[in-house]
Amino acid sequence: MLKRNVNNKNMGLVTWSLTLLCLISRFSSADVDIRVSSRLNPSEVKSSYTLSVSNCASIATVKAGDISALENFSVADARRDLSDPNTCLIDFSISGSGQFAPAAQILTVDGVASAYNESFVYDDISPSIHFKNVSINNEGGQQRLNVVVEASDDTDIQYLAFNVSGLRASDLRTSGGVIAEAKKKAFAQTDNTQRVYPIRNKQNEYSLSLLIKGEVSDDVIAHDALVLIDAFVVDASGNQKSLSKVALTGESIQEQARALIASNNKIVINNILQTPVVKASINFQFRGIVDVSGAGNGIQYLSSHPDLVGVTDAGVIYPLKETGGSPVFISVSYPGLETVQIPIEVNFTKTLVSIQLKGYQHGSPFVLERLNSFVPLPELEGVFNDGTHAQISSNWSPVYSIGASYSAVLEKNRLGQLKARSVIPVSSPAFVDISLKELSGVTSRIAVVARDALPTISLNLPVSAQPPEELVVKA
Repeated sequence: MLKRNVNNKNMGLVTWSLTLLCLISRFSSADVDIRVSSRLNPSEVKSSYTLSVSNCASIATVKAGDISALENFSVADARRDLSDPNTCLIDFSISGSGQFAPAAQILTVDGVASAYNESFVYDDISPSIHFKNVSINNEGGQQRLNVVVEASDDTDIQYLAFNVSGLRASDLRTSGGVIAEAKKKAFAQTDNTQRVYPIRNKQNEYSLSLLIKGEVSDDVIAHDALVLIDAFVVDASGNQKSLSKVALTGESIQEQARALIASNNKIVINNILQTPVVKASINFQFRGIVDVSGAGNGIQYLSSHPDLVGVTDAGVIYPLKETGGSPVFISVSYPGLETVQIPIEVNFTKTLVSIQLKGYQHGSPFVLERLNSFVPLPELEGVFNDGTHAQISSNWSPVYSIGASYSAVLEKNRLGQLKARSVIPVSSPAFVDISLKELSGVTSRIAVVARDALPTISLNLPVSAQPPEELVVKA
């Protein structure tokens, strides 16, 4: 996620200061926010943002971009928020050292100038999302279904996405619990995933309002209406957290989980890189059988012998040692339902002896073609004692270690990429040790060499030039 600091202040009274968190300006009648328009990546050289300004009718001009080189935008350049046409949306990008510190200057029609800036720092912590309430209200003579959730993280949210259906429980029963059939009679629903964006900094409550087809009576609201909510929140680094909820507009219906469904057939693993995945489903009262495999759906996975067989939060099983005669089980559980136990047997018919880069034979060095740039490593593959190879899946966590004697010329980042600071000759390569976090007993060493590539030149040419115009070429 991208940590964010915010400044909002009146020009002429105070100077820019990136250390201030937030100052109230005279431009207080409008909400101002800067969010990323696409997931930021610390390895990219350009970042894209969207400036959101409410009360757009009061805005004369806007400047946005790098604090040291703001671009001019007029209200005519701005997009309008479809849910609030008086909110201006201005898209801009920043390159270079200031790409994580977007800024804006806003001038109102009555001559009041205000400044606003934010700063972002990358991290990988997931945001949070929680259901708050649903309601059916009469707004302007029309009934609307309103869904409210609370979402936050330690700093910034990019957007929320909703998939919502308002159904009658009686229609769901009539359809035999088949949601697809009941949705044909839904009194309100999103056609596709619908996004909701923040309109102010530190906003923690987000709502989606849907127009109701026809009319829903008070009795239906109190005793027969339920709302299926699938939502997720995305922060500026692309980290996600999801929410699945069956909510009631009244108090007399509550969906129950009736049964946990998972195969209890024995799983036999015959090599160290084999990682089977547990598939689990819940038979719900109204929704019927729903696939809840993976992490974040309420399913818990537990190994009876974690020293022999491990299991991730997503239900991925990975072997560590042969089970021998030990009765090993993976327990799959869901609150209020009977646990399912899956027997596991690990009996290796071949042994992992080393790890290597895919496409590189043992002893062949990995070549960095240029200096001072991070380069991703190829995929890893395992080599077994019978000479066969197998790709190492993403369920395993590679660990790359650079010895102290090579740290002056070679560097790695959190993405497992390598960068050479100087030429590393074939006659005297640097070495990187590779292992797997879950299987530390197998370690391999790869040789790395680096070359100093020729410099590159890019030309900035005009689209056209006509005599007697002067042709200016910038390199």
